[in-house]
Amino acid sequence: FGSLLNFDTSSFADLSASLNLDLYGGFYVAAAATFVAVYQSRMAAKADAQIVEIEKNYKVQLADARDAVLSAAASADIAASGAASARRSVSRTGPAEMLESSKIKELSVDKEMVERKVEGLTRSLEVTQTNLKFAEDILKKTAQLKRSAPPPPAQKPV
Repeated sequence: FGSLLNFDTSSFADLSASLNLDLYGGFYVAAAATFVAVYQSRMAAKADAQIVEIEKNYKVQLADARDAVLSAAASADIAASGAASARRSVSRTGPAEMLESSKIKELSVDKEMVERKVEGLTRSLEVTQTNLKFAEDILKKTAQLKRSAPPPPAQKPV
């Protein structure tokens, strides 16, 4: 750190003279600005590609979640109608209370399992929606940065 405090300006002058900064300084700055602009453009393209991929994944996950929720709801409906049917048939015949009780308990357990799956899928859907919102925000910010970035400086012919 001490060597920075004792900076020898003659070495900078030598460097400046060897690079002809007085003559080509503008070109060096333009080249650096071009490199920065190209880098930013590539990073924006990568961000766009990532956002497209996230959107695809979100749509697939959303479709899967919808299918699973519909399947779970159908299963729950079947379980409930099965329980009601078992209850009606046992109440008509009467002697098989143990069988009725076990069937009702089994259907109740099945219904609870389906409800848990639905809750899990709902939470998963909410997480996926949050991730999509985050990705959309990144895309909007990237687009704003692209629009607000100054164009690279034009090089003047010598």
